[in-house]
Amino acid sequence: MLKEGKWGFGPEDNEGNLDVFYVKSLEEIPYNISVIQISKVLPSDVAAAPTPEPSAMNITDIMSAHGCKVFADALLANPEASKTYQVINK
Repeated sequence: MLKEGKWGFGPEDNEGNLDVFYVKSLEEIPYNISVIQISKVLPSDVAAAPTPEPSAMNITDIMSAHGCKVFADALLANPEASKTYQVINK
């Protein structure tokens, strides 16, 4: 507990800097779980979910499967036009 009755939180490796504060209790189930609101997000590499690499999408297959086969065929017939609709994965 900090001065003025505030509760402070901080990431494990931040030299004891407690710059995130308790705001309010959102849900309490005694002896089970409590959900609280804090003043800002605590950074954590452990909590970060791994994200899969984006997969290539074939836009003309998607269009054909959703009622746009004529337009998809037109794109396939014109490579310059199809460049406009290519999905770029970054």
